[in-house]
Amino acid sequence: MKSGIYFIKNLITNQYYIGSSSNISKRFRDHKWYLRKNIHHNSYLQNSWNKYGEDKFEFMVIQHCEMKNILEVEKELIKKYNSHIENGGFNVNDPEHVFLGRKHSLETKKKLSAQKIGVKNPNYGKIGHNTGKIMSDEQKNKNL
Repeated sequence: MKSGIYFIKNLITNQYYIGSSSNISKRFRDHKWYLRKNIHHNSYLQNSWNKYGEDKFEFMVIQHCEMKNILEVEKELIKKYNSHIENGGFNVNDPEHVFLGRKHSLETKKKLSAQKIGVKNPNYGKIGHNTGKIMSDEQKNKNL
């Protein structure tokens, strides 16, 4: 079974981040990639990673479980490990309000889309696989 609950633990401070995923090994890779790039969505976890270093963090599966039970189990474990930010952990969201499975309304989708139109879009002005590369006139003509 690939789904379940996991933690990321700072071995120096004993602070926890509790998460859930349908594919824990992929989620671990994602967390590490974002942390190494210094762009993780959780600034508390990112700051701790930057301060103590990668080798001071442990990534571990707490419990494998079916997706139908995952939210309840995650809530229980966030409470058990006191991993909410108010208790000195890394979890920012209230354990009673996890976001897995929630869907944006059509109105929210339109607002989010409008925020990324034109120059606000991170891909604005970029072309395909040559993103960020400057082509010579010869290369440009060759591609025509």
